[in-house]
Amino acid sequence: KKIFNPAETERVIHNIQNTKFSIFIDETSDLTNEKWMTFFVRYVDSESLDVRSQLVKLIDIDARDCSAEKLFNAFQSEMYKFQIPFTNILSLSCDNASVTGKHVSFNLFNFFNAFFQAHETRIHLLHSKSVNFLLQISKHFLKPEALNHLLTNITFSDQINHKSINDINLGFDCEEYLHDLAKQGHADVIQNIRENCTQFYVTAAEEIRKRLPVNDKFLYKLQVFKPDIVLFENNRETSFIDVSFVSKSLGGFDEDGSRFLQVYLNENGLKEEWLVLYHDFTVDEKQNLSKLNFDNMWKTILNIIQ
Repeated sequence: KKIFNPAETERVIHNIQNTKFSIFIDETSDLTNEKWMTFFVRYVDSESLDVRSQLVKLIDIDARDCSAEKLFNAFQSEMYKFQIPFTNILSLSCDNASVTGKHVSFNLFNFFNAFFQAHETRIHLLHSKSVNFLLQISKHFLKPEALNHLLTNITFSDQINHKSINDINLGFDCEEYLHDLAKQGHADVIQNIRENCTQFYVTAAEEIRKRLPVNDKFLYKLQVFKPDIVLFENNRETSFIDVSFVSKSLGGFDEDGSRFLQVYLNENGLKEEWLVLYHDFTVDEKQNLSKLNFDNMWKTILNIIQ
């Protein structure tokens, strides 16, 4: 703690009291095994216009209880002590800290990113996860009847589709903060925060629909290779429509799209293989296969049927 120059700390605090900034929070330990939480910020210096990344403080925390709630309370205490408005925070990044359900929106982004950073194949889940991601964000600010049109022609920014401003879900912590502001008589600030949060949801929904494959037909069809369909779906004629679509999209089949390349399935018809796959395994074998991850399940299936 002695490494901090009081004058420099005061200058940084003054800057972030009066400008927007991003914050990074992390837990760390020193050589004596004491626990600390970093209060690290990144902002644009209003005088030089340089982007600055600076450590504001190492916050002493109780090593016996480093829950997300305790960390937030410690951080909140420092914000109040330094008189830094929460409304100045543009974004928050946390590393290896446990996160509770109170931080709903950030959780959704983090969980989505983490899910697709796995080593195993998950592309067959990309469409459904993307649609669900969009749905979870949209539930916070859209009326229930508007949720049925997420993938088509709904205009997220149209207020006719929005819940009442006071019914929009901002999360437990934000609502507590607004409650404190209300007791202090800052109704105008509360309205501004609610409007800004609504705009965040609108922008997030627009970007998710634009950037993620929520309307991608090929990725939608890939869901046919999920274990519950591959192993347990008995309407094979119907599900083969999706298999055929995927095969034709990928190529590597003969003209009528009915066979894998000889090197893979020894000229057995693709449709025939799909139809009999349901009967190739006992119920117990299917249950065991379904417990494997996607890659190992398909490796096992191909080793058995070849």
